[in-house]
Amino acid sequence: MDGARRIEKLLRQQRALATFGSFAFAEPDLRKILTQAARICADCLGVAHCKICMHRATEDDLLIVAGCGWQDGVVGQVVSQAYETSPQGRAFMTGQPVILPDIRGANDLELPAFYGAHAIASTVDVLIPGFRSAPYGVLEIDSTEPHLYDEHDIIFLTGFANVLAEAVATANRIAALNAITAEKDLLSLRLHHQVNSNVAIIRGMIDLYGRPGAGPGSQGTAEILDRVAAIAVEIERLTDREAASMDITPYVRALCDDHRTTQYLPGAKVSIALNAEPVLTNLETVIAIGMVASELITNAYDHAFRESEGEIVVTLTAGRAGGPARLT
Repeated sequence: MDGARRIEKLLRQQRALATFGSFAFAEPDLRKILTQAARICADCLGVAHCKICMHRATEDDLLIVAGCGWQDGVVGQVVSQAYETSPQGRAFMTGQPVILPDIRGANDLELPAFYGAHAIASTVDVLIPGFRSAPYGVLEIDSTEPHLYDEHDIIFLTGFANVLAEAVATANRIAALNAITAEKDLLSLRLHHQVNSNVAIIRGMIDLYGRPGAGPGSQGTAEILDRVAAIAVEIERLTDREAASMDITPYVRALCDDHRTTQYLPGAKVSIALNAEPVLTNLETVIAIGMVASELITNAYDHAFRESEGEIVVTLTAGRAGGPARLT
């Protein structure tokens, strides 16, 4: 290849890399990113086939997740284990490019069976690194003819794999943020339902204690205020959550503390004792348990003591040997 053609090839590869970067960081769909990457790599190096393999840690293999030029069924199958006995596995394990100008000379490597059906004659594999994580997998180009890949080809593929690694990390971050947003939307909907439900109860209390002949309304008013306080606790504790799960113990402790300050039995000396173990659960369960605990404590204040001394004991125990946790 003469100098002018070589320079034109390098410029085309640089333009392709810049175009892909702009596309990848604006595209939220990882499958589309990977497929576009395979097409660009094949085009820039003048080959018919390219594939992107993702490492699966549990199976310790390399799964083809995207590609171009392959027959139906190739994308989606395992190309090899992540061992140095295959070109893909060797690139993944060593982190170094594996270049096979002619696969007929690769007697020490195991090649995928579908290479024969596609008349693959030469391949290059480079590592797709991880962005602050384990390597993602391998980027491979495949040609139907023996081919000598020069230093610039390898530099292009390696640079492309690095950009692809950042694009994968960005797509995963976006997916995680979308999941958090969806979880918060669900939490907001649940909280809205709980607030509406409690407002309906409060309205019923007001209506009940406001009727003629209902008697002194001081206790009823206190119950209403206690219900409002419980709602405030729900909103304050739950709207600050950002994680998908939380330890329910501090939440139950806060409920107990709030009830200590809002007990309304005149002359009663009622205490609350909390014995709690850490219990990690999802937000839906936290909300439900919080409402149940608040209701039970309120009922204990209202019905278990008649202006006398007493103690409400709240116990939260974690499940043993995979069993359920228990709130008493």
